[in-house]
Amino acid sequence: MATFHPLAADADVSPEELAVAQAACTLALGRLDGLLVGLTDAEKRLFCVGLLREVLLSAMVHGGFADAEHQFNAWFAGLDRGPQETPVTACSAYAVVRALLGELSHHPWEPLADAAQTIALAARFGADRPAHAEDALGDEALAKAADLTKQASMNDDSALPFCRLPKLMSPQRSAEGLPCHN
Repeated sequence: MATFHPLAADADVSPEELAVAQAACTLALGRLDGLLVGLTDAEKRLFCVGLLREVLLSAMVHGGFADAEHQFNAWFAGLDRGPQETPVTACSAYAVVRALLGELSHHPWEPLADAAQTIALAARFGADRPAHAEDALGDEALAKAADLTKQASMNDDSALPFCRLPKLMSPQRSAEGLPCHN
């Protein structure tokens, strides 16, 4: 997941380029869905563990942790210090990871929920660390994200998110005029 660039918005590209990008994303989602259907249970577990690692690491990088990519593995195994906080980090790496694992352990796709629960129990990054008040910051961030998705009507029956993404990225912006091919 690349870092968000403030000029990277649908309004910055032509409708044709946007349609091509949406078509490419739809194809990738279809391929991923087809791949997941054909996996064995063991392969699904491995996929979910890898996915969780990428989600957690991406959250650390996007959360402003300076050396997350270099420190993550050793910290997560309980062998070294956590990723370095910077002035833009709202809470500790520990709080971010605990909040994400806690939320993903309730995911409707059972293999992902099971993997999140297993990793949360087996992780050594906070084995001797008691819960702190900062842990509530991660829960607060997840609650805000849930509110944003509700505002963007992300919980409807449509399979593709393209029409709802502009609302999610900027709630005051309307999705009028954007091509939608659901």
